[in-house]
Amino acid sequence: MSKNIKKRRGFFFVGSTLPLKHIEADNQYDIKYLFTVGKTLKLSVKEALGNKSTIKVIPISTNIFIQTLQLALLFLLKRLIGVNLTFFHEISIFIFDLFVITFNIKSIFIPQVTLNSFKKTKELPKGDLKTIIINRLYLKKYFCSWQMPKGNKGGYTSVFAVHKYPSNIIKGEKKININKFSSTKNMNCLLIVANDIGSTEHTKKIYRSISDLLIQSGHKLFIKDHPRQSARLSLSIKDSISLSPYMPYEFIPEDFCALIGCASTALCNAPSDTKIISILNLMDCDKEDINLRKKHLESLSSLNPIVFIDNVDEIKQIIQL
Repeated sequence: MSKNIKKRRGFFFVGSTLPLKHIEADNQYDIKYLFTVGKTLKLSVKEALGNKSTIKVIPISTNIFIQTLQLALLFLLKRLIGVNLTFFHEISIFIFDLFVITFNIKSIFIPQVTLNSFKKTKELPKGDLKTIIINRLYLKKYFCSWQMPKGNKGGYTSVFAVHKYPSNIIKGEKKININKFSSTKNMNCLLIVANDIGSTEHTKKIYRSISDLLIQSGHKLFIKDHPRQSARLSLSIKDSISLSPYMPYEFIPEDFCALIGCASTALCNAPSDTKIISILNLMDCDKEDINLRKKHLESLSSLNPIVFIDNVDEIKQIIQL
């Protein structure tokens, strides 16, 4: 963009760290404020953007009453000063979506991923307060629900999503900006771990076996856990380096020859020449959940194919140990 073109004022609303690379690549807005949901996400966003960023990160409360008041003030501010609103989330930020749908608030929605890794339900969950509100406000045509697996084989939880927004909400294009590199001589390997669809102990056992192979072969092992406390695997490996769980993979300064995880979207954001390995086929959970996660990962744009290993020893050939 030419320096002579005046940038439009705007603020972003994010429900995860997935759009941060998009925001970094977007030079059409003079972004002053970035709103997040909860303090944990704020920590991840601030760590990714760094101290030099001029963007002020403001957390929206997870308390439903405080959140409603904050969002009402946010949308009033948008109307008064005429700034552009761009938002990113797939799982519904329910109060936010109620506002933009009910009042058809002019904005841009840029989805980063699909929810195809979850099981879509035919009906909204009965007796749920959100379902009651949706039905009372005659908004059923906008919402759908999915069954999301809990960590450590803890069953499923219902999550809501918006499958259709009103006319004033325009769907924008996702910007892809992978500016990292990978060297074939690099000996750094990164485990991206989380308390995912399998049992905690089984998952840890798999990662420990992988870690033994990598460390014994002279590789330098890094571990990054999930930013959300409830989703962390809390994996401890001797002679490994634990990275901040709040730092999104895409903003980690180190370069890696291999990225190993289960079903993290970060696996699809690795630079060329990086070996990408998923342990999904090794998980002790429902086959349908595994296939849905694989379908989800394979639907995303990736510079390299993901190798879904059937046993840990396959890593020897993939990384040429």
